[in-house]
Amino acid sequence: MEASRHIALIFLLAVFAGSRQVLARPISRQLTAEGNSTSNSTSNWAVDVAHQAWKTWNDTIQTGNPDRVLALYSPKAVLLATLSNTPRATPDAIRAYFVDFLKKKPSAVINEQHPRAVSDSVVINSGVYTFTFGADNSTASARFTYEYTKADNGSWLIVYHHSSLLPEPIGVVSQLEGEITAAFKAWNAALKTGDPEQVADCYTEDAVLAPTVSNWVRTTRAARIDYFTDFLKKGPQGTVNVGYVHDLGDGLAAYTGIYTFTFKEGPSVAARFSYTFHKSAEGKWLIVDHHSSALPMPSF
Repeated sequence: MEASRHIALIFLLAVFAGSRQVLARPISRQLTAEGNSTSNSTSNWAVDVAHQAWKTWNDTIQTGNPDRVLALYSPKAVLLATLSNTPRATPDAIRAYFVDFLKKKPSAVINEQHPRAVSDSVVINSGVYTFTFGADNSTASARFTYEYTKADNGSWLIVYHHSSLLPEPIGVVSQLEGEITAAFKAWNAALKTGDPEQVADCYTEDAVLAPTVSNWVRTTRAARIDYFTDFLKKGPQGTVNVGYVHDLGDGLAAYTGIYTFTFKEGPSVAARFSYTFHKSAEGKWLIVDHHSSALPMPSF
């Protein structure tokens, strides 16, 4: 097993140095610290407006309160919603949509965005976001356009919001990719239990963990449990923004990319990840190496 690990890590470096063949097609393109793609030509103030307005909207939909969400829309707003055929052109109609939508316990991360100012009082932001629904742990990616207008009191309100599911399949999912992404979901589900023992069960006995928020590389089960005992108190849940699966042979596979964690309190955090999985004799994919690091460049 130790020899296989060294072979896997050497091959992994070679793969990412020269290979262009990937089994997962990313939605995301050039990523910032929040998993977002932006245009360098955009005025800084427009980027700031779009960023803050989006964060407020995303935080507010997680409160489950449709009245608080409605307060982010202009009285003249029009909503073309992701999961409704009906254009919503009145406050009552917009609120009615969110009454049902918020029951799904949505949260979202932006995969790609293009904010720009079209006047001193209008900012438009278009791109792609991915929703995770806490009610059933399902996800959905969609395109979005927000148009914000500046109110008399200086706040920015949504006057137009168009959200549509992606019209094309993201890509053909191979059996290996399906198994590895399922292994990640099992790890993420273990986080949700709050039990560090269950998270540790996702790793091999001799796994190596280089975690996001600790300088200490964890090489034993006890050390990994020690890390997750504190980390799980934050109530973390991860969403993959972009991921690549590679078959390393000999029952080994690499999964690398960027994920975003949300927590019970505080802001979300985007990080880079690299997993090496090994398929056990029982057919279960276990983590043999896991390296997670915060994005090195500041957001916006």
